[in-house]
Amino acid sequence: MWHGFGERGRGWRELADDADRNDGRNGRGGRPSAKLRARVQGPEARSGSRGGGSLTWRKRLFDLVLLAVLSVVFVPVALIVAIIVWWRDGWPVIYVSERMRSPTQAFGLLKFRTMTDEAEDGGISGGHKAARITPLGAILRAGRMDELPQLWNVLRGDISFVG
Repeated sequence: MWHGFGERGRGWRELADDADRNDGRNGRGGRPSAKLRARVQGPEARSGSRGGGSLTWRKRLFDLVLLAVLSVVFVPVALIVAIIVWWRDGWPVIYVSERMRSPTQAFGLLKFRTMTDEAEDGGISGGHKAARITPLGAILRAGRMDELPQLWNVLRGDISFVG
């Protein structure tokens, strides 16, 4: 999985520059290795429909087929969970967390809201947040049901199924 940085904390651009200097070869005089090509492609080429290349379209096709199969079961469950969250905790039902597709491009990752809403809260750290988890939120988190809205992110091509 791409985390934005290559080996020894170097960014993907540095790896691409190294590949250009070495003619992208794997050191054995053959074609560039798949691992090296995947590293130097950059995040845009691996983010579903926003990229190119044969590996990308196959992965995207896999994501869409798996999404279609899983949607039969999980979309009705997500609708029921959304109604329960709305009934127990009110609006908003969905929490949008900003994540980075690349060092310069963000997207909104969707989750069911599992914490009480606090207007000045914009950070990602702090032990005080554990006290804000709602009773329903604790159940949703334990069963990972708070992540069901991410199916929409997979459909949009923001994220991909792992593995």
